[in-house]
Amino acid sequence: TETHQKASISSRPSAVSQILRFFHERPEKEANYQLEGFTFSVANNPNHLKSCFALAYNEYLKKGYVSQNLPQKMIISEHDTDKNTLVVMAKNEYQEIVGTLSIVVDGEKGLPCNELFSEELRNLRQKGAKVAEVVRLAISDDYKNSKEILLGMFNLVCNYVKNVAQCSDLIIEVNPRHVKYYQRLLLFKVISEEKECKRVEGAPAVLLCLNKSDVENYRKFNANEKEFLRSLHPHLSIGQEEIQIAKMIQMEMSKITNEILEKSGINLLDQYQIV
Repeated sequence: TETHQKASISSRPSAVSQILRFFHERPEKEANYQLEGFTFSVANNPNHLKSCFALAYNEYLKKGYVSQNLPQKMIISEHDTDKNTLVVMAKNEYQEIVGTLSIVVDGEKGLPCNELFSEELRNLRQKGAKVAEVVRLAISDDYKNSKEILLGMFNLVCNYVKNVAQCSDLIIEVNPRHVKYYQRLLLFKVISEEKECKRVEGAPAVLLCLNKSDVENYRKFNANEKEFLRSLHPHLSIGQEEIQIAKMIQMEMSKITNEILEKSGINLLDQYQIV
């Protein structure tokens, strides 16, 4: 459909900055921003959180990454009890949630990847890194080729990791067949060997890492190169827009209470399987 046939992001270096006027000029409206017909915001009420957890379950089920016998039909982990866990959602023009991902910040509970990549994570920590992990990334099949959704969600992710959580490294577990995609679009680097991941029904996984200083150096020295322009980084918010989004994230996350978590299906006393 015409909605899905978007122009190339790389042909519009200021795409995000142009769209963010919506957020700046209409602060009285819901705290989100728009990009090419999609809206992006923090999931911070029971309905939105449950919808994000259910979208992840449905998309992972199609890929064989979760069991169809999961009783709640949602992917929830113990890390969702942490108020520092950010859940991002993307809505289409009909206000349907069509994309989601979550960010877990390293803390007392550790990170989900510790189960499989404890040595790699320990190496990062020993170097003084403060780490956050991308988990539960899911995009509806109808929009699986949309770079706009990935750009919009990672615009929130990178802002949160850099300006709110103040982390130095962002990591993510991916299927080996998706590695080149993350390397090209987001500049991640492989930091592990391939391993079998029981949390996704035995599918193979590798650990990728995106370092803050690597991105800064890449932007500084490669700003005019085609390889850099093909990535999403030149299109992420900077300057005043970046500050505005950081404030929006903090404001929306501050609204999350224990009652909201419990109504979302997150039992604060239970230990969940990390998925």
